[in-house]
Amino acid sequence: MNVATTGWNVWVPLALALPLVSFVIRYLIGHRYGWVVPLLATAFLLAGWVCATVLLVGHSHGTSTFSLPWFSMGADVISVGWQLSPRSVTMLWAVYTISLLVHIYSIGYMAGEAGTARYFAWLGFFTFAMGGLVVSSNLLVTFCCWELVGLSSYRLIGHWRERPAASAAATQAFLVNRVGDLGFLVALMFLWSQAGTWEISALVSMPHSDELKTAVGLCLLLAVAGKSAQFPLLHWLPDAMAGPTPVSALIHAATMVAAGVYLFVQLHFLFSADALAVAAVVGLVTVFVGGWGALTQFDLKKILAYSTISQLGLMVAGVALASPEAGFTHLLAHAFFKAGLFLTAGALIHAVSHHGRAPQQDIRHLSGLWSSHRAVVICFMVCAASLAGVPFTSGFLSKEVLLSQVGNHPVYFGLMAASSLLTSLYCARLVMYLLAPRPAGLVTHPIPPIMVLPVFVLSLGSLFIGLSRSPFSLQSGWPVFATETLAPWVAFVSTGLLILGVGLAWRLYRHRPEQGPSESWIPHTWLDSVQKHLVLTPALRLSKATDQVDQRWLDGILHAASYGYVAFSFVIGWVDRVFVDGLVSMVTTVAQGGGKLFRALVNGKIQSYLTWGMLALLSFMVWMLYQLAHR
Repeated sequence: MNVATTGWNVWVPLALALPLVSFVIRYLIGHRYGWVVPLLATAFLLAGWVCATVLLVGHSHGTSTFSLPWFSMGADVISVGWQLSPRSVTMLWAVYTISLLVHIYSIGYMAGEAGTARYFAWLGFFTFAMGGLVVSSNLLVTFCCWELVGLSSYRLIGHWRERPAASAAATQAFLVNRVGDLGFLVALMFLWSQAGTWEISALVSMPHSDELKTAVGLCLLLAVAGKSAQFPLLHWLPDAMAGPTPVSALIHAATMVAAGVYLFVQLHFLFSADALAVAAVVGLVTVFVGGWGALTQFDLKKILAYSTISQLGLMVAGVALASPEAGFTHLLAHAFFKAGLFLTAGALIHAVSHHGRAPQQDIRHLSGLWSSHRAVVICFMVCAASLAGVPFTSGFLSKEVLLSQVGNHPVYFGLMAASSLLTSLYCARLVMYLLAPRPAGLVTHPIPPIMVLPVFVLSLGSLFIGLSRSPFSLQSGWPVFATETLAPWVAFVSTGLLILGVGLAWRLYRHRPEQGPSESWIPHTWLDSVQKHLVLTPALRLSKATDQVDQRWLDGILHAASYGYVAFSFVIGWVDRVFVDGLVSMVTTVAQGGGKLFRALVNGKIQSYLTWGMLALLSFMVWMLYQLAHR
């Protein structure tokens, strides 16, 4: 496609620049007019969303690329640009849609909070970075945006600086993501050394050896594991819930953590069969670890965080075992219903929490909201139903696509079906706690309408109409999805597992037990313990041993060498003062004395000349007498 004749080259930079403008405005306006920043940031993002919608509607077929020279390394020119395809414009629209809804929601959620202008500025910066990551045509530019996404997530998680837990969570998320970034960097080095380019369109058309694809695939898998919280780099995500709830909805449920899966989908062609097998194992392990974590928690946001981990693992396994299209389908559906769950959870927490106190997030104390906030609870149930894969929801369609793709492989199908059972179990458990009778003395607060509107929109997007025109097949106007009819037997099996999971949850949690499994069984606990014993403890012991070696041996050698050098310098100084300086002083003294003597001989006085003449004559006479006496 000849991009020079299209208008997309105007819409893409405009869509990327508008969220960045809101970031710049925050520092131009200053603190005095900081209250304007939320409104301007939302207005600019609305304009960016319009640009993304134009791209989605107009760029439904084919792929177009636009690039400009960035810098050169010898004869090689590195370009910066974008690549528009049905997949990239769909993901860009999803990012901007959810970001816009989070901006609107945050106006009510952050009202009265300190640092609101800074919060909205970094929301805009994150949207810009994520948009650049989605449409970038060059992997080096993708990596730069990848790093900017990590930076903005660090600032947003730690937004509440006065809370030590938020600062610690932000630091942990930043450091764990850097581990994954190392894999991304090494993959870029492999590709440059073997292919000589980072342009995605060029890499697609090049043949690659299995050895290169295995090495690059495993390095990229490490990057995916860091960003998308895959096993074993998943324990940072539950801690990241210490940040504001809209941040959890935007970057830790819908878009940022999905960036790793999106990278996997985009670069699927760079993975060998062996690398895909490893990715499938990592994804399936993550599914069950995340699902178990959701069953063991009572903190509402951490339950949703673990469910995010589980669903991300399902996406990774789906891309590895089924197809990139199947994984991307679930990624898009998950973005809407999980963002809806987080925003609804934030609204419910807001309804029972008191200003100035720690938010009430324990599901054992969130019951009884049905009577006072029925509309919000219904929205939560719709999004939870989509997460569980209830028919007539988008989650049902996306999970059926994954199951249909692996239907011919009994082992893979069985594992993914078991993950669906686990999902329905923890979703039913969560809903049962929220629908419990209202406890005595519970005082609730009204939820601002500006917070209810985004929740309502996301709950509509969680129904099948958000993904398809048909509740039983993937028939839609989305340019990225092909029409696909789901296998009836797969739908029957998944629906049966759903009913089984709900029944099991009713059997286990109908009385809403106050105690869960032992703390040691919670994934976050034992993963931290494993990390402590396998990584932190050996690292600390090694550092202690090296410190002792440094103090006892290296410092001893250096000190001995320095003492010897100082002693030798003293000896050299003494020799210099006594012998060298003494010899020089003696020569100068003799020369000085001789000069005085000869100066006395030529002083211009006749008396002196007569005296020296008489002395000379007397000396000559004495010498002559001496010579005559010894003949």
